Amino acid sequence: MMQNQMNKRSAAFPVLYIAVVALVVIVGILYNDSINATVMEQYGEDAPAGGLIFELLYGAILMIPAYFLLQHKKLKWCVLFILIGVVASFIWEHNIISFVLDKEFGHSDEGELGEILQDLLPYYQDEVREDRTIGGVVLLLSNILLILTFIPSIVLSAAILWANDKKVFTALTIVATVVAALVSLDQCPVILFMGLAIRNDFDILLQERTEAKKK
Repeated sequence: MMQNQMNKRSAAFPVLYIAVVALVVIVGILYNDSINATVMEQYGEDAPAGGLIFELLYGAILMIPAYFLLQHKKLKWCVLFILIGVVASFIWEHNIISFVLDKEFGHSDEGELGEILQDLLPYYQDEVREDRTIGGVVLLLSNILLILTFIPSIVLSAAILWANDKKVFTALTIVATVVAALVSLDQCPVILFMGLAIRNDFDILLQERTEAKKK
């Protein structure tokens, strides 16, 4: 009976979810290319390697929930992968920000240039200390902003795991989407269409939770 109901379910939102994940990956690849070009122009060297690999890995992580959404089952597993995705995104973006700040405010101690800087350091201690302080403050603020990008995924995860009323689930999905639009625009359509897909299968989600409690 339940299998027949699943077969009759609309696949519109799961398909839209797949489409937006693919779009996010494509935009991410183009964005990484622009970062590489900017870093090369500004500093004369490549940005940290692995941008393309990260975007493909990130896309693969976010594509896994599409299977559960299309099959209309094991919907709680979506939580695991959206959280893994946001953690991976945090690590990569933190890496990029740290690299740029090191170039802007850091002082290399490697090679011939580093030896010259070390010789001059006693004469510029105040300037070096000020640069490092500014760099540390900017990195701290950047990390706080990156931590805020966890909020949409956490809100949607809470809705999937604990919301017992469809209206509550809908409200939490809206909140997660709005917050994503403010703190992490690439998450916004992903959160939205995953939330809408699960909302359409909310009765299945509740039934799966009930069955899990009985085990």
